[in-house]
Parts: sequence; C-alpha cells; structure tokens
Amino acid sequence: MTVPLPLRHPGPHSGAKLRRWATALLLSSPELQIGEALNTPPALRPRHEPPFTVSFDWRLNSAGSIEGRPSSSSRSPPTSFTLHQASDGLRWFFQGSVPELIAESDVARQALTRELLTGGLVFEANPQIHNFPWFIPDTTSNIHIVQELGRQAFRFHKKVFARPLKDFVSRLDDRALVDKWQSAALRQSPRQVWDHCHGLSPYQVLTGYRVATRQLNLYHAARPEDKSCRKAPACHGCVETIMHVFWECNSATALWVKLIEHWTGERASRERTQQFLVTRASRQAHTKLSHRMKILTDRFQDDVAAATRVWKEIWHILATMCQTRIWTDRNAAVFRAEPIDITRGPTVSGPRASASFEL
Repeated sequence: MTVPLPLRHPGPHSGAKLRRWATALLLSSPELQIGEALNTPPALRPRHEPPFTVSFDWRLNSAGSIEGRPSSSSRSPPTSFTLHQASDGLRWFFQGSVPELIAESDVARQALTRELLTGGLVFEANPQIHNFPWFIPDTTSNIHIVQELGRQAFRFHKKVFARPLKDFVSRLDDRALVDKWQSAALRQSPRQVWDHCHGLSPYQVLTGYRVATRQLNLYHAARPEDKSCRKAPACHGCVETIMHVFWECNSATALWVKLIEHWTGERASRERTQQFLVTRASRQAHTKLSHRMKILTDRFQDDVAAATRVWKEIWHILATMCQTRIWTDRNAAVFRAEPIDITRGPTVSGPRASASFEL
C-alpha cells in the first residue's frame, strides 16, 4: 500500500501518522473477498449445491423470489428457474420443474430430485436474503440446518446463564431444606409451572411461577421498621415470609379451608388442612381421595384417563386462583390498608379474571 505524503509536512512524524490512519481505515472497513468491489452485494451461493448438469447464476428478483439462469460458460439453452422462499427464511423451493441432475442411475436421480423437492435449496449466509449473519459447520446437512441454528442459540445462552442459573437453583434447594412450602412448590416441572390449563389469565400464571421460584417482592416502605404481616391483626408480630403469606396466615388458611371443603365434600379441620400442604404448594391434585376418584370413575367409565386429567387441571386452576387471591389481598392490605375479611366467601379475583368457589 502506498501512502502519498505532502511536499511540505510540519514534522517528521506526519508520514507515520498517515500510515497509521490508513491502516486503521483498512482494518475498520468491511471485509472483501479477492475480486470483490465495495458496495457490491456478494453473489448468492447454494450450500451443498446438488449435482446439476449445468452451473447457474442466482439472482434475487424480489423479496422471496430468486431466479437461476445458466452461467455464461454453459452451452445449454438459456432456461431459467424460479425459487420461492419458505416460511423459515432459509430454504428455497423450485416453482415448477427442477433442473436436470447428474446421477449414476435413474433411481439415484429420482432420489436426488425427490430430496430437492422436499428439502429445497439452502443458500449460504447472504445479506440480500438473510436478516442476520449465521454460520453452520459444513458437516451439517441442509435438512438439519434449522435445528442446528436452534441448538446454537441454546448453547450460547446455556453458556452465558449456566452459572447464574446454577446459583439460583442452589438457593432454591437450600431454602427447600428448611421451608416445607418451598419444598412442595419445587415438585412442579417447568411445564406445570407455566401451564394455564385453558382457564388462567397471564397474571395468574405469572403469579404461580413467582410463588414457586420465590420471586415475589415482599418489600414495602415500612418493612425495614416492621416486618410483621399486615393482613390480619392476629398476625401482628409474625414475620412476613412466603411461607407465612401463603400458608400460616389466618386469611390464607381460611381461603384454603374453603377450597378443601369444596374439593373433598367434607368439613375441613386444621389437621385435614395440614395434609394438603404439598397439594396446595405444588398445585397437584390429591391422589388419596378414594371416594372422589370412585365417583369420577363411575361417572366417566368410557374415558377414565381423560376425566382424571381434567380433574387434575381443575385443581391446578383452583390452587393458582387461591395463590393469586392471597397475593392480591396481601398487596391491598400493605399498600392500600384495606381490611381483609376472612369470613366472607372466598371469591378469587385477579387483574384479568374473576371466579368463585360457590356452585
């Protein structure tokens, strides 16, 4: 590279400075392949191109449409082919006929044609047809390219968030050793935590997730001076924790008792209520209600499995609604000083849903 120097330069370092500036400009400029020009889009190149009998020049006609014409070096008649972009943005399918392929036999040619019709063509990463740069190892076939891109994103985020996620799970496990409610809540799978069962609002689903992962924020302006529960006068002096809010508080107990009486058909006692701790925290239906299960199996003899599944979904919905009601009541008592009436019917309500246990 030749850097022109002024005839009259003010100092001995002007030439070196100009060379450094030129080097910095070259290093910051876009990468160009040999023979390419600036502001000229790179040519479209198929990835793992099939063995066509002629070579093609591929050109983007419009958004979602590519035309392939025989290259100038080819002696075949100028027959063009049109490709249309698939919904995944990576594969392109021929419209109409497929170019002739080189194969050892008719059977092999038919197999290549069928693969081309079902899998389409995949072009290498190109700013003309792709919105972001990507790279896939050459050993990956075009059929599995979408799955490989998904795995790349998963591996990247797994590497970035592996340590924070491991620390977060460790804190939950440590808390579960001393907290019965947390231990029961962790029995849920991620799918169960986020399941809305076609009957829950997004707010209720999010509340259930935050309860299970201890992400509810108990802080308020007066908490540094007094950490007592503010939902019931009898709870004054009891430290407000997740365990207390959802299990030990008199207001929460009254709501759970109402649900258990409705669910079991029996008058609930405190001992009976204690047996439902795991069932309420994990939002998984109690499997020891033999009389209820007998009624269920007798009424739905043709499809017991489906009836049992719906029965469990109903409990998941009711338990989530109870948790949401307990949390919204707590916020109303803390931030708006609203009294909580534990004797009234436990109507469960949320920002986007309202329901009652009364039949």
